Amino acid sequence: MTFSLIQGLTHTLIGQIHNDQSENKILSFGSLPEGWNYGNGIPPQKRIIDMAINLNTFALLLGFQTDAFPGTDGEIQISCYNKDDCLEFIIENSEKISFVFEENDNQKKYNENISFNEVLGELIKYSKENICNTLDYSSVNIMIESESDSSVWLLETPLMGVEYQFSL
Repeated sequence: MTFSLIQGLTHTLIGQIHNDQSENKILSFGSLPEGWNYGNGIPPQKRIIDMAINLNTFALLLGFQTDAFPGTDGEIQISCYNKDDCLEFIIENSEKISFVFEENDNQKKYNENISFNEVLGELIKYSKENICNTLDYSSVNIMIESESDSSVWLLETPLMGVEYQFSL
């Protein structure tokens, strides 16, 4: 199951990310009292908290800044920010997930009832778009277009004789 794999990898490989403010907020949602929002509101169940922590960690690994918010019906919203883009995921008490993508405060995409795997796909998709855009801008001035642009001079290829037999 992908969810278990992500959970295992995140806890094993990147323990330092598990100390961020969003994760601490998510964990605190479990101790919200009944009626925490002016008489309404229930705390999220542990499985919803675990899903939210995994989603948050995956988003952090992809370079997003994150924040988390509790819902009155036990849901958790994870907001993932990258420049002017915002991806919002609402994990319902039923484990169904809703997704909203906003660009410059304009809603561009909305999906309901998506799976955790689809959530990961959306995060990867939007992180790749941002990474690719960044790489496009950063590589323009560092490319070597001709041999004369390089300060490195190529050496002749050494002969492959008995004295070079171990370099294979």
